[in-house]
Amino acid sequence: MIHTREHIQAIQELGIAPMDYLQAAMRKKGRWLANLNDGSSVLMDAETVAVIREIWMHKAYLPMEKPREYKNVLDLGGCYGYFTIWARKHLKCENIHIYEPSRNNQRMLSANLSINNTQANVFHEAIGDGKPLPFRPFSSIGGHLAKDASWLDFTKGKPARDDGYEVATITIDEAIKRMGGSIDLMKMDIEGAEHDALENCKSLDKIHYAMVEIHGDSKKITDKMLDAGFTHRNITDIRNVHHFVME
Repeated sequence: MIHTREHIQAIQELGIAPMDYLQAAMRKKGRWLANLNDGSSVLMDAETVAVIREIWMHKAYLPMEKPREYKNVLDLGGCYGYFTIWARKHLKCENIHIYEPSRNNQRMLSANLSINNTQANVFHEAIGDGKPLPFRPFSSIGGHLAKDASWLDFTKGKPARDDGYEVATITIDEAIKRMGGSIDLMKMDIEGAEHDALENCKSLDKIHYAMVEIHGDSKKITDKMLDAGFTHRNITDIRNVHHFVME
């Protein structure tokens, strides 16, 4: 990783000490508590710097509409809780449901919510078809669902680790029902599972505003959202986050 002057400046603008970041990036330091300029304090590591920049600096998840109240918010793929912490501080959010299947992320998510006194309902489920599926972390903050249960065979004969385990899944339709039947704001970053999840969703008309990080070809999802009545507001330059609004 090359640390340019612009990169270090961006770190400083977030309120993160450059030496903390550089030590973590060189694996001389693990996670640390960073105090950001807006008053938030978050546990982070070198891998999550990009996520924090995306949310706090580049405002990738700032709705592109007039300020309004978001009563019911879905955070699908909660990671370390960064979006929820930011949204509680900068948006008018009443109820937030977070879905995060990764065991590692769940621990960090709970810690970050506690540090910031951020209220949210956390569900240790992945977004899927409602059936249990194998989950495989590919980094400290990300992971994939595997449709074929035989995928878990790779763990046989190895020490028990967080690199392969079965997780419960829930459909978007059921997540919407769990919030009372309508969603004002939905953020989705579920590492490729968005394609099947949105294709099979029957309740898209119950969502007012959706922000979806699309991995791979975006045309199928965009067409699905447009057919459901959404307007495609924009694609952010950061991590291919698409904004859709039901006007």
